[in-house]
Amino acid sequence: MLGFPSIGIPLLLSVALLASTLAVNPSVALAQDPVPPPGGSFDEKEAQGIDRMLMCPVCPAESIDQAQVELARQMRQQVRLMLSQGKSREEVLDYFVQRYGQHVLAAPPFGGISLLAWVIPIGSVLLGIAAGFAILRSMTRSTAASLDAAPIEEQELGPYLEAIDRGLGLETSEQDIVEAPPRGTRDRPATEERNG
Repeated sequence: MLGFPSIGIPLLLSVALLASTLAVNPSVALAQDPVPPPGGSFDEKEAQGIDRMLMCPVCPAESIDQAQVELARQMRQQVRLMLSQGKSREEVLDYFVQRYGQHVLAAPPFGGISLLAWVIPIGSVLLGIAAGFAILRSMTRSTAASLDAAPIEEQELGPYLEAIDRGLGLETSEQDIVEAPPRGTRDRPATEERNG
């Protein structure tokens, strides 16, 4: 052996493997950061904004700024290349729409059949607010109408109230009140009254 401890050989092999990988494919070291295009300058914030507006064609529900696949990396590079060539945001987006179709846009365009994607949610919210307002208005009108109605005369309710009192055994006359037993005797059990 060359005098390396046993743990040193695997470490040296790992470092050598990493160095050879970076030498063959430098984009691995950059991870998600796209390689800046040669020549021309561009606004990185504008490029990142466009990245968020474009959906990755192979990744479900991920924009190209979130996706980690090779295609998303290539799309990010193309965005920066086009911006460095002086293309506008609309031109860059049109390029990707022509290449991948309308579904590559994160937000549907405001026109054509895609207009329904904008109108239906807004219309549903407005319709719900209008329905709630109509229901509240009808409820307040019916309550006001019932309060404005002529009060029911006590004479009309008299027979009903007497029938309820009879059913509950609450009928009392003045004679029952006078002949009522003294206060403490009603509560005593019957055995105490017989003994006492």
